[in-house]
Amino acid sequence: MSSVMFIPNSVKARIWNAFWKEPQRHIAECTVTAKWGDQGFIRDVIGDCPRWQDLYPGWFVSYKADIVKVGESRWATERYSRGDGKLPAGARVVVFHGNPRPHESGEPWLPAYLAHETTHELPESVTC
Repeated sequence: MSSVMFIPNSVKARIWNAFWKEPQRHIAECTVTAKWGDQGFIRDVIGDCPRWQDLYPGWFVSYKADIVKVGESRWATERYSRGDGKLPAGARVVVFHGNPRPHESGEPWLPAYLAHETTHELPESVTC
């Protein structure tokens, strides 16, 4: 899920410089499942890093994959959607990738979710 990423300052220049050496090649290569999009390129440059959804299971959910229910939402697809139509308990970040945008979803829980203020301890360091 590249909607929420933490890239340590120590590796930003390496990623940037690698991309700008051959941007067109990287853009063309990052179109297959094994090397998909920006996350595929970044993984290729710095290797596998901890993912937020692995560090904090259940906190990060996809609206279209984890919430919408097939047959009840026009945003659901047989292939990807596994939700039951409800916001999962413990969800702290709902990712709206592509369509719909949050304001287009019509979800009754969204205004309260957006207004909810939380603070949590995060790890002091995450290394790649």
